[in-house]
Amino acid sequence: MPKYLIVDDEPLIRKGLIKLITRVAPGWSLCGEAWDGLEGVQLAQSLRPDLILTDIRMPKMSGLEMSGKLIELAIPIPVVFFTGHDEFTYIQTAMKNKAFDYLLKPVKENDVMQLFDRYAREIGPAKEIRREDLSLVKQYEFHLQSVLESGNVSQLEQLESWYDKLQEFMSLRNFVELTTRTLHSHLLRHDVIGMEFKPVINDTNATNVICSLQAFCITQLEEVQNNQSNLLIQQVKDWLELHLDANPSLTEAAELIHLSPTYFSEYFKKHVGETFLNYMVRLKIQRSKQLLGDHSLRIYDVASRVGYTDHRHFSRVFQSKVGLTPTEYRNRILGIHEVSKEFD
Repeated sequence: MPKYLIVDDEPLIRKGLIKLITRVAPGWSLCGEAWDGLEGVQLAQSLRPDLILTDIRMPKMSGLEMSGKLIELAIPIPVVFFTGHDEFTYIQTAMKNKAFDYLLKPVKENDVMQLFDRYAREIGPAKEIRREDLSLVKQYEFHLQSVLESGNVSQLEQLESWYDKLQEFMSLRNFVELTTRTLHSHLLRHDVIGMEFKPVINDTNATNVICSLQAFCITQLEEVQNNQSNLLIQQVKDWLELHLDANPSLTEAAELIHLSPTYFSEYFKKHVGETFLNYMVRLKIQRSKQLLGDHSLRIYDVASRVGYTDHRHFSRVFQSKVGLTPTEYRNRILGIHEVSKEFD
């Protein structure tokens, strides 16, 4: 039976929607309720529902932020947003974020019925195919176990063929979890048995197999996480450079990738290696150096193009970072020896 998760900070709305879904979609079961997006992410990770229905605006973490976080974590669960008529701009953002659908408040029975009918048409068949192919998972675990038991490295070729089959319907994250779980199960079982595991440990081939598979799992998982983070960070960097003259804020950058400002601040520093503020100052200084090469631009023109409304403040920041005023930098570093009529 397919299951759904509801995320809303208002208990009465959750209760009413659950009652409505029970009536129009009796083939579905409720697997959990969350008060906000943060709890929604946690439940989505542990319960793996087939569908998430969430309010857009909530405290701590909004529905949009939750959706972005699920994408970041590579958890491909369809998300349905429900919101008011006056929040349609949020819906537009949600649809750009690949939301499955949306419901307008007050939620109507016919709309809910159409929603679950659409799910049955578009996603249901694919889910059934995945269930039929779950036998591949058991077969893969069996072959992996055989390699571990025999210590025969040559059997790794068989695992590669099963890996190719599994990749057709499993996400890389799930595959890594499956392989790691099998490895841990094997090690724990033999650790309890004790002496029976010694011949396998002493077999260099078996040890190599275990080490190779564990290394593969860790490397692949890290690669997925890093690639996803790099894409998001690069998206932010590109946007900042494009809108530098508008002096974009941390909150605006966080909204771009649907994260809360607090979480985005930590996320940015972790992946870039410096705070958002320091990065922005460095980016502005770098751009202003390039602009100062065009001596047809006045200092206040340069300041404006890097997001400063006060050219004197810009000059003070520039001097604190470069050791020269913008005019001195232009004259000494760029070799423009003409007497400037501008002031800093």
